[in-house]
Amino acid sequence: IRGFSWSLDGRFVAFWNNDEWYGTENKNSMHIYDVQTGALKKLSVKATQPGDPELSPNGDRVAFANETYNPDTEGLYLINADGTGYQQMTDIEAHNYYPVYSPLGGSIVYSSNQDGGVFDLFLFVFEGARLIRLTEGIGNVVSPSFSPDGTTILFANRAAEGPTSLWTIENTGENSQLLY
Repeated sequence: IRGFSWSLDGRFVAFWNNDEWYGTENKNSMHIYDVQTGALKKLSVKATQPGDPELSPNGDRVAFANETYNPDTEGLYLINADGTGYQQMTDIEAHNYYPVYSPLGGSIVYSSNQDGGVFDLFLFVFEGARLIRLTEGIGNVVSPSFSPDGTTILFANRAAEGPTSLWTIENTGENSQLLY
Protein backbone atom coordinates (compact mmCIF):
# COMPACT_ATOMS: atom_id res chain seq x y z
CA ILE A 1 0.00 0.00 0.00
CA ARG A 2 1.32 3.40 -0.92
CA GLY A 3 -0.40 6.72 -0.56
CA PHE A 4 -3.70 7.12 1.22
CA SER A 5 -6.27 9.76 2.10
CA TRP A 6 -9.37 10.14 4.33
CA SER A 7 -12.58 11.86 3.30
CA LEU A 8 -13.33 14.85 5.56
CA ASP A 9 -16.19 13.01 7.25
CA GLY A 10 -13.86 10.09 8.05
CA ARG A 11 -16.04 7.51 6.33
CA PHE A 12 -13.87 6.69 3.31
CA VAL A 13 -10.18 5.98 2.80
CA ALA A 14 -8.53 5.93 -0.63
CA PHE A 15 -5.23 4.16 -1.27
CA TRP A 16 -3.37 2.48 -4.08
CA ASN A 17 -1.22 -0.59 -4.21
CA ASN A 18 0.85 -2.44 -6.72
CA ASP A 19 0.56 -5.97 -5.31
CA GLU A 20 -0.53 -7.04 -8.77
CA TRP A 21 2.70 -6.17 -10.57
CA TYR A 22 3.79 -9.17 -12.63
CA GLY A 23 6.88 -8.79 -14.82
CA THR A 24 6.16 -6.15 -17.44
CA GLU A 25 2.40 -6.14 -16.84
CA ASN A 26 1.44 -3.25 -14.60
CA LYS A 27 -1.84 -3.70 -12.74
CA ASN A 28 -1.82 -0.85 -10.24
CA SER A 29 -5.19 -0.20 -8.69
CA MET A 30 -6.83 2.44 -6.59
CA HIS A 31 -9.02 1.29 -3.70
CA ILE A 32 -11.81 2.94 -1.73
CA TYR A 33 -12.48 1.52 1.73
CA ASP A 34 -15.75 2.31 3.51
CA VAL A 35 -14.87 2.52 7.20
CA GLN A 36 -18.54 2.15 8.30
CA THR A 37 -19.37 -0.96 6.30
CA GLY A 38 -15.94 -2.49 5.77
CA ALA A 39 -16.57 -2.62 2.01
CA LEU A 40 -13.53 -2.39 -0.25
CA LYS A 41 -13.97 -1.21 -3.84
CA LYS A 42 -11.21 -1.63 -6.40
CA LEU A 43 -10.98 1.12 -9.03
CA SER A 44 -9.05 0.22 -12.16
CA VAL A 45 -6.85 3.06 -13.32
CA LYS A 46 -4.70 3.32 -16.42
CA ALA A 47 -1.92 5.20 -14.66
CA THR A 48 1.38 3.34 -14.64
CA GLN A 49 2.42 4.61 -11.23
CA PRO A 50 -0.49 6.25 -9.39
CA GLY A 51 0.33 8.03 -6.18
CA ASP A 52 -0.75 10.72 -3.76
CA PRO A 53 -4.49 9.84 -3.80
CA GLU A 54 -6.71 12.59 -2.42
CA LEU A 55 -10.39 12.04 -1.68
CA SER A 56 -12.80 14.86 -2.31
CA PRO A 57 -14.33 16.32 0.87
CA ASN A 58 -17.47 14.15 0.55
CA GLY A 59 -15.59 11.07 -0.65
CA ASP A 60 -17.18 10.82 -4.10
CA ARG A 61 -14.02 11.42 -6.19
CA VAL A 62 -10.31 10.67 -6.00
CA ALA A 63 -7.61 12.87 -7.47
CA PHE A 64 -4.16 11.36 -7.92
CA ALA A 65 -0.85 11.98 -9.60
CA ASN A 66 0.66 9.59 -12.10
CA GLU A 67 4.27 9.55 -10.94
CA THR A 68 6.02 8.36 -14.06
CA TYR A 69 8.54 9.67 -16.54
CA ASN A 70 6.29 8.89 -19.50
CA PRO A 71 4.95 12.15 -21.01
CA ASP A 72 2.01 10.25 -22.55
CA THR A 73 0.59 9.31 -19.15
CA GLU A 74 2.06 11.84 -16.75
CA GLY A 75 -0.29 14.28 -15.07
CA LEU A 76 -3.10 14.56 -12.59
CA TYR A 77 -6.17 12.35 -12.84
CA LEU A 78 -9.65 12.09 -11.39
CA ILE A 79 -11.87 9.06 -10.93
CA ASN A 80 -15.26 8.79 -9.27
CA ALA A 81 -15.40 6.63 -6.16
CA ASP A 82 -17.73 4.24 -8.00
CA GLY A 83 -15.08 3.66 -10.69
CA THR A 84 -16.67 5.81 -13.42
CA GLY A 85 -15.57 9.13 -14.84
CA TYR A 86 -11.87 8.40 -15.21
CA GLN A 87 -10.23 11.50 -16.69
CA GLN A 88 -6.92 13.24 -16.98
CA MET A 89 -7.01 16.69 -15.37
CA THR A 90 -3.65 17.91 -16.61
CA ASP A 91 -1.64 16.69 -19.56
CA ILE A 92 1.40 18.87 -19.06
CA GLU A 93 4.75 17.10 -19.35
CA ALA A 94 5.78 17.55 -15.74
CA HIS A 95 6.05 15.76 -12.47
CA ASN A 96 2.87 16.50 -10.55
CA TYR A 97 2.57 15.67 -6.86
CA TYR A 98 0.55 16.27 -3.72
CA PRO A 99 -2.94 17.03 -5.09
CA VAL A 100 -5.14 18.44 -2.32
CA TYR A 101 -8.84 19.29 -2.57
CA SER A 102 -10.10 22.60 -1.25
CA PRO A 103 -12.46 22.13 1.72
CA LEU A 104 -15.51 22.78 -0.46
CA GLY A 105 -14.21 20.59 -3.31
CA GLY A 106 -14.24 23.24 -6.04
CA SER A 107 -10.52 23.13 -6.73
CA ILE A 108 -7.32 21.17 -6.25
CA VAL A 109 -3.89 22.58 -5.45
CA TYR A 110 -0.78 20.60 -6.39
CA SER A 111 2.97 20.86 -6.92
CA SER A 112 4.39 20.63 -10.43
CA ASN A 113 7.71 21.21 -12.15
CA GLN A 114 6.18 21.91 -15.54
CA ASP A 115 9.11 24.19 -16.42
CA GLY A 116 11.47 21.27 -15.86
CA GLY A 117 13.10 22.92 -12.88
CA VAL A 118 11.86 23.56 -9.39
CA PHE A 119 8.35 22.78 -8.21
CA ASP A 120 5.69 25.48 -8.03
CA LEU A 121 2.08 25.44 -6.85
CA PHE A 122 -0.82 25.30 -9.27
CA LEU A 123 -4.55 25.51 -8.62
CA PHE A 124 -6.96 23.59 -10.83
CA VAL A 125 -10.46 25.10 -10.57
CA PHE A 126 -13.16 22.67 -11.70
CA GLU A 127 -15.61 25.36 -12.82
CA GLY A 128 -14.34 26.33 -16.26
CA ALA A 129 -11.40 23.90 -15.97
CA ARG A 130 -9.06 26.79 -15.16
CA LEU A 131 -5.41 26.29 -14.21
CA ILE A 132 -3.82 29.05 -12.10
CA ARG A 133 -0.12 29.23 -11.31
CA LEU A 134 0.18 30.29 -7.66
CA THR A 135 3.95 30.47 -7.18
CA GLU A 136 6.91 31.01 -9.43
CA GLY A 137 10.61 30.86 -8.73
CA ILE A 138 10.63 30.92 -4.93
CA GLY A 139 12.11 27.42 -4.56
CA ASN A 140 10.91 23.81 -4.55
CA VAL A 141 7.32 24.23 -3.40
CA VAL A 142 5.76 21.02 -2.04
CA SER A 143 3.19 19.58 0.39
CA PRO A 144 0.36 22.11 0.03
CA SER A 145 -2.51 22.22 2.52
CA PHE A 146 -5.65 24.37 2.46
CA SER A 147 -6.79 26.42 5.44
CA PRO A 148 -10.16 25.22 6.82
CA ASP A 149 -12.01 27.99 4.94
CA GLY A 150 -10.10 27.29 1.69
CA THR A 151 -8.83 30.84 1.21
CA THR A 152 -5.19 30.25 2.14
CA ILE A 153 -2.70 27.54 1.24
CA LEU A 154 0.15 26.47 3.48
CA PHE A 155 3.20 24.91 1.79
CA ALA A 156 6.82 23.93 2.30
CA ASN A 157 9.64 25.47 0.31
CA ARG A 158 12.64 23.17 -0.02
CA ALA A 159 15.33 25.63 -0.95
CA ALA A 160 18.45 24.43 -2.74
CA GLU A 161 20.52 26.08 -0.03
CA GLY A 162 19.45 26.33 3.58
CA PRO A 163 16.58 24.84 5.56
CA THR A 164 13.07 24.09 4.37
CA SER A 165 10.74 27.01 5.10
CA LEU A 166 7.00 27.27 5.69
CA TRP A 167 4.91 29.69 3.64
CA THR A 168 1.30 30.73 3.02
CA ILE A 169 -0.34 32.12 -0.09
CA GLU A 170 -3.93 33.09 -0.90
CA ASN A 171 -5.80 30.75 -3.26
CA THR A 172 -5.68 33.57 -5.83
CA GLY A 173 -1.87 33.54 -5.90
CA GLU A 174 -1.68 36.83 -4.01
CA ASN A 175 0.15 37.68 -0.81
CA SER A 176 2.71 34.94 -0.32
CA GLN A 177 4.21 35.12 3.14
CA LEU A 178 7.15 33.40 4.80
CA LEU A 179 6.05 32.03 8.19
CA TYR A 180 9.05 30.06 9.34
